[in-house]
Parts: sequence; C-alpha cells; structure tokens
Amino acid sequence: MLSPSSSHDYIFALLEAKSLEPLQLQSPTESQAAFSLPSVKAEDTGSYSCLYYRKTPPYKGSNPSHLLELIVSGPLPKPTLWAKADLVVAPGTSSTLWCSRPRLSSLKEVTFTLWKAGTPGPLQQQPSADLWTDFSLPSVTPRDTGSYSCTYKDRTASGRESVPSDALELVVPGEPAGDPGEWSGPPLPSLPTWGQGHGTYIANSCDIIISNLGQNLMMVPKLGDRRRGTETKT
Repeated sequence: MLSPSSSHDYIFALLEAKSLEPLQLQSPTESQAAFSLPSVKAEDTGSYSCLYYRKTPPYKGSNPSHLLELIVSGPLPKPTLWAKADLVVAPGTSSTLWCSRPRLSSLKEVTFTLWKAGTPGPLQQQPSADLWTDFSLPSVTPRDTGSYSCTYKDRTASGRESVPSDALELVVPGEPAGDPGEWSGPPLPSLPTWGQGHGTYIANSCDIIISNLGQNLMMVPKLGDRRRGTETKT
C-alpha cells in the first residue's frame, strides 16, 4: 500500500484483458484512484485489473491486481472475422476464415458460427474452448462470393450470444454457373392451346404473377388471337 505522502510520485493504470493499452491513467494525490466507466454497453463486458508505477526512472511498478469481471447484460461483445490470405480467391482453391472473440473469464467454451448474407441459417458451427476458430471453404466457386460474418454463443445454460462481427467480403472471380435468367436446357415444346370447338384461343406467351396466398408463383397463359376451328363432316 502506498503512503499518501508518496502516492503523487506514481501513476495508476486501468487495464482490460482484451486491450494491449491501458484504458485510463490517473495521478492521484492519495493512495488510491477511482476509474469511471460512464454509459457502459455490452462491449464493456470484460476482465479488468489495475497497477501502479513510478513516474520517473526506473519506472518500477506493481504487479497487476486480481481480475475483476464486469458483465453488462445483453449480447456478448463483438468478435472479429479475418483471413490470413487475400480475400480475392481463384476458383477451385480453398479459403480459410478465422473468427476470434475477446477474452472473458466467465466464458469457458463457446460455439462459433459462420454466416453468409442472403443465406438462411448458419454455414458452419465449431465448438471451441479457445479464443478463436477457423472455418474452411474448400474448392470455392463464384457462388461463394459474398459478405461473411461470425458470432459466438456461450455453451452454458445462459446461452448468451454475441452481436455479429463486422462483415468480410470474399470475392471469387467468374460468373456463377446456372444463371437462373438463362435457359440452358433442351428447346422448350410449343405452348398448348386452350379451349375447344369453334372458339379455340392460342396461348402465345405467359405471365408470371405472385398470388396473395403463400406468395406462390403461378404461370398464367396470355391469350392471343381467337382462331376459328374447323368442323369435320361425317
């Protein structure tokens, strides 16, 4: 414990486990310092400690204090999604995305999840007791181009989940195979006729509409010229 008379020769530092730099520094006139965290949010969840050191050489200081776990209710802090290699990947090669989370003493094991924008449901999930995991995308194609993100979830009964990471854009050059806007199959048969007898209508095209019930696609014939049929005399 510092004596009040010598405390002004020291600097107090507030540390957080996931940061390499002190969060706050103070030079108090007493033997203790008070650090304030105004308007805390989920990102402030973490393991905090403090230490003090001399202002002048040889800058001798204390060991860090015991960790104090601060838990802010709501989603867990945001993870980071990153790649070691270039994000423009040649078709047929493999790409690996890494998801890392902050160090929180309250979390022992989590499930990491990889997401892709526009794809319902998770792409991959990995349980891990480490602070990171990797997601492999083997033999990528242009269809793998897109915006990816990751989350992690506590595997205990609390089931707390993080907010999504910042998006990571993966690009696989080329045109996606099987463009739905182009028909690459065999020639389509001629459209049938509707009606019978003298008043036969010839369908020369069709419209696609969306019904109000269940958002189903329906193909509706567009009727063309009315052509008179012929009678067969017996």
